[in-house]
Amino acid sequence: MGMAEELGEGGSCLWGSGFDGPVPPGCDNVVIVWNVGTAKELYRLDSMHPDLIYDVSWSHNGSLFCSACKDKSVRIVDPRRGVVVAEKERAHEGARPMRAIFLADGKIFTTGFCRMSERQLALWDPVSWGLNRYRGQRCPGGESSGCGVP
Repeated sequence: MGMAEELGEGGSCLWGSGFDGPVPPGCDNVVIVWNVGTAKELYRLDSMHPDLIYDVSWSHNGSLFCSACKDKSVRIVDPRRGVVVAEKERAHEGARPMRAIFLADGKIFTTGFCRMSERQLALWDPVSWGLNRYRGQRCPGGESSGCGVP
């Protein structure tokens, strides 16, 4: 099966600086790292997400990626070793989708919702998962249905 067949109609891709190809976060709870030069699969990470993957973002140097999952967890994954390096459960309590991105300084910025469906922003330190700021602050336009793209 090639990249086009694997991505299907609903697939999406993210390009990583540390690889020669994209990473599609999948509806089947699988993340695949491809080498687009050869159209070969480099890594298939299929046991790290128990539910739908909402978002994937590469670290600045391309060695790790973070992901936001429907189970409300944010995970940091080392795709070369195939392991979850760190995990923050219940990063946002709400049922709506959330997003997570790696920042240049190694912190993780997330957007999500509280249980009352008010939008939340959070800045996390992935070493201690200590919250730096913003969590619980209401945001302008916080009642919109979208998850917000950080």
